[in-house]
Amino acid sequence: MSEETLLSAAAERKVGAFGPPTFFYAWDRMESLVTKSTELVEQVKALIDPVLGREGYELVDVEYVSDRGRQILRIYIDTIPPGTAERAIGVEDCSNVSRVVSDLLDVEDVVPGQYHLEVSSPGIYRPLTKPEHFDRSVGARVKIKTFERIGDRKVFTGILTKHEGGLLSIHVDGAERQLELRQVAKANLEPDLSRGGPV
Repeated sequence: MSEETLLSAAAERKVGAFGPPTFFYAWDRMESLVTKSTELVEQVKALIDPVLGREGYELVDVEYVSDRGRQILRIYIDTIPPGTAERAIGVEDCSNVSRVVSDLLDVEDVVPGQYHLEVSSPGIYRPLTKPEHFDRSVGARVKIKTFERIGDRKVFTGILTKHEGGLLSIHVDGAERQLELRQVAKANLEPDLSRGGPV
């Protein structure tokens, strides 16, 4: 059983009918769906972030995806301060947050239709979604995807050496590269498991 399964609390919400059938969509329809998904994620973040903070948790990230015909809302949480060996996110934490978030989303009716709620720890490939996440990850191996190609690539995997004033320095393939936070589409820790450690 995977870590995500062990540290996941799920709740089915049945509100109205299923979403549209997963058939062929014209390109403008696909762009519309992606935009709506992004807007929904931002609405959920704004709604639950302060509530989780009062409960003693950090909201790390939110995803809204489709998997085999099911709409899934994934919420990644951590402790405040971030988890340690002595105080890490466990099943009880995920269950508690699942109940709080489920009740809140029911009242606010943010997510349309039927969806499946999953709450879990960030795991070893922790998403980096806030400036403070990059601050805490200096010295760690990370994977960064940019919105547009920068030089010869859109994916940068290497050691994050610095974060200051919205500027990231990352050591990639023997060279130091610099990226602006506004250029980052997605980022996460990328431990080198072949070395038997987090780096």
